[in-house]
Amino acid sequence: MSIRFKGNEEAIGWLLRDFLNYLEFGPTSDPPHSQHDIIQTFIRNNVKNEEGMDDFHLDMQEVDRKNKRMLRAIKSVKGRSFYNHVREYLKNIEAVYWREYEIVREPQGDPQQVSEYGRAIKKEWIDQWSTGTEGDSFDGYACIELKPGRYLRIYYSM
Repeated sequence: MSIRFKGNEEAIGWLLRDFLNYLEFGPTSDPPHSQHDIIQTFIRNNVKNEEGMDDFHLDMQEVDRKNKRMLRAIKSVKGRSFYNHVREYLKNIEAVYWREYEIVREPQGDPQQVSEYGRAIKKEWIDQWSTGTEGDSFDGYACIELKPGRYLRIYYSM
């Protein structure tokens, strides 16, 4: 079992901090662990975490690939101007990168007029809920019409 170092001091520093935190908070069972057991457990956990992050990044790459493909299809069907408005819209609503965009037949949420996107996007449908404890963070879905009976559904978080 080996840990992959990124070859820089920052990565080694993070690993050392993680190990010191593990020593302070991790092994809590009785009888006390041997030094060897503590180090082996830490290394196993670190490798599992790194493998999980690798899987997460692969999943994110796949979602990004699908979303870009959908945006290219929208551009080819609706034109560059509409595509540019959609990209601006995605940026403004803080669309999240880890969720796939969807084409749906019915919009979800309450309709609202929008004017900052010219004739391209005249209305949006928002389904939003509060997250966290402060009441100033929101997640939700936004839908915009691509054509009658077809809407782009986007997950956002702000």
